[in-house]
Amino acid sequence: MHLLNVCRGLIALVLFILVNPFAAVAQPDLASRIEGLLIGGIIGDAAGGPDEFLDPVQSVWTSTDTVLTAEGIAQLRARFRLKPYTRRPYPESYAQWRADSPPGTITDDSRFKILFFNSLAETGRPDRLAFARALLAWRADTLGVYGTLPREWLDEFAYAARWELGERDPRIARPP
Repeated sequence: MHLLNVCRGLIALVLFILVNPFAAVAQPDLASRIEGLLIGGIIGDAAGGPDEFLDPVQSVWTSTDTVLTAEGIAQLRARFRLKPYTRRPYPESYAQWRADSPPGTITDDSRFKILFFNSLAETGRPDRLAFARALLAWRADTLGVYGTLPREWLDEFAYAARWELGERDPRIARPP
């Protein structure tokens, strides 16, 4: 994940927390804080997707010791806009396999979080085998709401997942 996406996610999280009308009523519990972190990360991923693989441009907020004030938050909120993907017919999902991925190449940071939580649903804790099974299950679901994207995105990762699950046929499994 690019520094720009991380910054956008953190800004979105701060804005979410600060403009949340319930924030002043009570301190959030751990589950609420985790949910806010995930929402902020997903917003940052969505905001940064169209700029994925651009040269990083640092915001003044990432290179200053200035305290973020209410006025500063309002300025950030006014500048925050989701940009469209400019690559047509749709962004490619193969960025990790190309040294020259063009800007706007689709981002997969949030999708990996979804896979991780799908694996947690099986075991209740981080587990590499559960993650491999979650990855292969999502990849196989081409009739779901994501259509063929899971297969296109996870083809290369499926080799390593099968290897982790004990398959050693080099036509369908390879070491991570």
